[in-house]
Amino acid sequence: MKKILVLLLVLLVTTGMVFAQGAKEGEKKQLMGVVTPSADHGFTAESIQHSEAQVKALSAEYGFDYRFMTAAESSEQSNAVETILGMNPDVIVLWPVNGDELRSVAQTVMDAGVPLIVYDRFIQGLTPDAEISGDNVAIGEGAGRYFNEYFKEDLAKGQVNYLEFKGDSSSVPMERTNGFLSTASPKFNLVQSFVTNWSQQTAMEQMENFLNTKSKAEIESIKAIWT
Repeated sequence: MKKILVLLLVLLVTTGMVFAQGAKEGEKKQLMGVVTPSADHGFTAESIQHSEAQVKALSAEYGFDYRFMTAAESSEQSNAVETILGMNPDVIVLWPVNGDELRSVAQTVMDAGVPLIVYDRFIQGLTPDAEISGDNVAIGEGAGRYFNEYFKEDLAKGQVNYLEFKGDSSSVPMERTNGFLSTASPKFNLVQSFVTNWSQQTAMEQMENFLNTKSKAEIESIKAIWT
């Protein structure tokens, strides 16, 4: 994840250099808009902190303006993008809460001729000017191969039951799940899948509920957790 963040910051540096060249040609400072999810867990919190600090530093160095906005829900993000779009920005960086729910407003940005950079969670059916993400499919594939090796003896005896805990319903967890299913043995049997919204507290409550509502035999049949 840190490598992904570094790539984003490098891209922002490049964008800043372009802004610096453009700012000399006209009186109006060029404007960068950045819209991210709220800091709902450690990775987003750290990413937001570093990216906002970098944008601020680049703004001071290259002389462009910026508007940095966070939102917890897709509808709030959509409003934030529309607000920035009304300011006639020169580029928008969007880290969607849920790509599918941001497709319409993202298309509006592109229709307005504003360069759009989508980070981490992609928007299906949309081809922005740039996309930056880790290889989430490969993450899932690697987990599937690891499970195959770790549970080699169990798989030789038959079915292996497991639970799955997803971060949310965005493209990131779905790509990891699909990658996992592409390499994991078909003898792995998914008993139940949970969506945690990236919350450790929610995941704990879901696990506690599973343990409190299932029989001893059902609980003991679980060999693995994919999260």
